[in-house]
Amino acid sequence: MRDENDYSGWRKYACAGISLCECLLFCGLHYGWAPLVYVFKNEGIYGDLCEQTLNSSNLLYKNASFDHIISYSIEDCRNCSSNKNGTAISSTADHHKCKAQDDKFAMTFTVASTIVCAGCVVFGHINLKFGTRVTRILSMTIFILGALMLAFTNKEYAWLMLPGLTCLGTGGMPIFMTSVQVSNLFGKGASSFVGSLSGAFDSSAFVMLLLKIGFEHGTSRETFLIGLACLHTLVAINTFFFLPRSFITKTKLRKDIDLTIDKGENEVLTETDKKNPLADESSKPSLRDSILSPLYIMHVFWLCILQLRFYYFIGTLNPFLHKVTGRNEQLVSHFTDVFGYCILGGIFTTTFAGFVYDWQKRIFKDRKSKTSRQLLPALLPLSLGSGLSLLMSILLLIPRAEVLYLTFVVMVFMRSFLYGIGSSYLAAM
Repeated sequence: MRDENDYSGWRKYACAGISLCECLLFCGLHYGWAPLVYVFKNEGIYGDLCEQTLNSSNLLYKNASFDHIISYSIEDCRNCSSNKNGTAISSTADHHKCKAQDDKFAMTFTVASTIVCAGCVVFGHINLKFGTRVTRILSMTIFILGALMLAFTNKEYAWLMLPGLTCLGTGGMPIFMTSVQVSNLFGKGASSFVGSLSGAFDSSAFVMLLLKIGFEHGTSRETFLIGLACLHTLVAINTFFFLPRSFITKTKLRKDIDLTIDKGENEVLTETDKKNPLADESSKPSLRDSILSPLYIMHVFWLCILQLRFYYFIGTLNPFLHKVTGRNEQLVSHFTDVFGYCILGGIFTTTFAGFVYDWQKRIFKDRKSKTSRQLLPALLPLSLGSGLSLLMSILLLIPRAEVLYLTFVVMVFMRSFLYGIGSSYLAAM
């Protein structure tokens, strides 16, 4: 019987390659919300909310006995969501007339992204208790269910959008979670592989831009999402043929074991220590002590603030583009595409963030204090994440379409420092 941790030869690289493809195709699709909203608006989903708003406004005008009564026909009212050519919000409609529709989409993304974050805690416990295979089987089921619900969302069943987006995001996150362990196969290259996975995760929102492009060229949303659900069999191949049932453990050759003690201490490892380099495992702090430590609490606070800034940007991007471009549909479509292409650049920006962190590690590697060697290298990368978030907020206050290009670039770098450096900092501490 083959050892499930036997990854000699091509099997190691096949597992790594498939894991990267998985993260690029399935992990962070809910971050591609802006292109998805563009498609939904073109299809008139929640467009009835615009009709209700206009009809209510007309009734108020009539009851007030205004001399000049503004009336809209049903066809005009529908134009606030879509016209006969499938173009989304009409440039002749006032902003407030479709605000209810924008609010509905924003609420959908807010609730879904909140549940996705909470789902990470649940899946983390499931992964720890039941292992890789059970976690990924549950993940596959939820992802496929979410893709199908989004595929069959329409005007009559618009409520499917919320559970669909939630399942799509919740089902994608464990794929990344269980793929990180593949880095244990690469020794010194483990950090580079994790960085590549993070970059693929960042860039996965590009898949939703492909949905939008396909939609504009005649491919229906249903066809695209059903095809995506079928393509998810790639995860099953990796789950049952490459990844182990439990975990990929760190395997080190005895000659490569090099346990270093704090500077100034020179101790010779006994033969027992060499055979069991984790003999001092019991001396590590408990989970409760780690969670209640000030450093961890402050890091979670930092992560929550920056993630809230990022989620708000994603959730409100479509109405923001309508506002900045004066509801020009061609410009909205153009900047939605630019956003998607910038997201794809996450593969490179995450690598840059990792380079900055490694550079700082080299600078502080000779510090006497172990805490200093762990903490100080993260100071600059974490500060850059905060600074980029602040810069993005400032750029969003400038109501000019030309500034959007710079805003998207800053957003991609901020996201890389937020998630890539954030997770690396936790691992180091």
